[in-house]
Amino acid sequence: MLMADNHTLPSALSPSSASTFSQCPQRWKFRYIDRLPDPPGRAALLGTFAHAVLEHLFQEQPQSRTKEKAKLIASALWPETDNDPNFIALELDDQEKTEFKHDCMSAFNGVWEIEKYQPEMVDVESTELDVQVQLGDVPFRGIIDLVHREEDNLIVSDFKSGKAPKTARDEDEKMKQVLLYAAALQEENDEHIEKVRLVFIGSRTNKDYERVVTTKLMQEPVNELHQTWKEIQSSCTTGSFKTKTGPLCEWCPYVDKCIDGVNQVIQRFNAGRIRADAPAMKIFGWTGKAITQVAK
Repeated sequence: MLMADNHTLPSALSPSSASTFSQCPQRWKFRYIDRLPDPPGRAALLGTFAHAVLEHLFQEQPQSRTKEKAKLIASALWPETDNDPNFIALELDDQEKTEFKHDCMSAFNGVWEIEKYQPEMVDVESTELDVQVQLGDVPFRGIIDLVHREEDNLIVSDFKSGKAPKTARDEDEKMKQVLLYAAALQEENDEHIEKVRLVFIGSRTNKDYERVVTTKLMQEPVNELHQTWKEIQSSCTTGSFKTKTGPLCEWCPYVDKCIDGVNQVIQRFNAGRIRADAPAMKIFGWTGKAITQVAK
């Protein structure tokens, strides 16, 4: 669908795309309209590798889902990561590569420490399931990490290699993504989803991050998705994409292309509030000297 000013709507809206627009419409435009590269950092690449190992592991027969098998899968998949231009761009030395591999192993080995996800016991329905459906007016697409059954009840799980949420509000926000997956899968298969879960394989937490699925519970994230889609349509029609500045500006790969973002990170830099590993530090070649000139 072609909109005014040649801003073309994406063919589908994913949870990550919707989240990006909510965080900053201008960043969304750079990523999804202008198609500027958004190279993943170390944490994202680590998560991708751990997910790939688990995907292949859960496709094995139950008795074959062992730690030894996971290590073999990891070894077979490693060359693909090692030769990935995004991984090469990290410029890791040998020691840092060893640490990366160790962190990857630690991440996917985490499933054996979660009682409900002992690989040999999980009744797998599908892994990395590509779901494309129409949720009301929204063309939705999502990749579901794991769909499985417990006592014949259908469970949708999303693996996370990052840190577990520290607050109830953060947990609720993170849960919206997997609830959208449940809504989409239920729309596609017309089968009730009993529960959704966030599985933090890298945090070693004993807490269950799960919800019993109800129509009411799914409705809030679906409504938010619809509202975001309307705002995207409006922005594509008018050609106006607002900026939302804040701490995330220093982590935006497009910050040097955004006047508001430049001003924001200069202020944060001068206040000593930017982490040394934030992309903005490398983008602008900053070290420790204060910046006195603010972009206009």
